[in-house]
Amino acid sequence: MWALGKRKISNVITKVVRTVHLNAEKTISWYSYILLAISVAFWLMIELQVIAGQQTWTSIMKQPTVAVGIIISIVDFLIAYYLFYKKKDILSSYENYRFFMMTQAIGQVLVGNMICFVFALIGIHESKKIDNGPRSSTVTAVSVFAIIFLIMCFGFMVKLSLLRG
Repeated sequence: MWALGKRKISNVITKVVRTVHLNAEKTISWYSYILLAISVAFWLMIELQVIAGQQTWTSIMKQPTVAVGIIISIVDFLIAYYLFYKKKDILSSYENYRFFMMTQAIGQVLVGNMICFVFALIGIHESKKIDNGPRSSTVTAVSVFAIIFLIMCFGFMVKLSLLRG
């Protein structure tokens, strides 16, 4: 049953990839653009609340949900920055690319970033087309750093929802 579901999902992703003409390099580029756009959009949302006069900076920053959102936004921005300058390192081997996309898929789905989750799934699917090679310790460190912070943010969100409920 699991193999049938996995094959169906793989077929859907293959159709999407063919329709949009994505490959591993384009997927990682779009992924970095989306991460950057999400980070900037979050900060603009906070700024618009201040400009609209609904709240002050200090009152916004005292809210725990905003603090968790800021941590997620900073992590996403740092990942996007890393991808802009070190995309070739990630694309250098199957192990680098797949490990990076797997950790991103897990972390992004935990914090509720479904757009990045979908792109990470596409990246995992496209990793089959990358040659084998050694895994870079830098890519591993960045991936582990990101997943640790995103898991911490997930834990904070669960704790906040339990305190409110």
